[in-house]
Amino acid sequence: GLPVVAERHRIVEAVQRHPVVLISGDTGCGKSTQVPQFLLEAGFRSIVVTQPRRIAAVSLARRVAYERLQGSGSAVGHQIRFDSMRSQHTRILFVTEGILLRQLEADAEASRFQVVVVDEVHERHLAVDLLLGVLREVLRERRPDLKLVLMSATLQRRL
Repeated sequence: GLPVVAERHRIVEAVQRHPVVLISGDTGCGKSTQVPQFLLEAGFRSIVVTQPRRIAAVSLARRVAYERLQGSGSAVGHQIRFDSMRSQHTRILFVTEGILLRQLEADAEASRFQVVVVDEVHERHLAVDLLLGVLREVLRERRPDLKLVLMSATLQRRL
């Protein structure tokens, strides 16, 4: 199995107990595909996972859908520019950071999501920095119940 599976209980418990959780693990340890599934199985019903690149959002959605043996767009979906595969049954949605930023402009409370997972957070660039600023505001001002999970391959103190 993937290394992250050994940490499943600790990850779920941390997310249940804390508003913000940072998960750091080597590339390939399974965090991008497994953590959203751990959270879904623990009872979180709506999880959005951001990716820096469109290709990653689509391929991860397909991978997780395959692991769950459902067609992409059912319980697992993706939304990127010019391409959306999702339905009202989608529970795990993979998006680019830009898509989530636009959704937060329209819905400042992130009301459709219980958990926001920001993946590849070590790749410091404008979209992720903007997104983290907006999410910090959402957590503080509007949605103290929102869960924020930051995932990083390498941990830098400046986060």
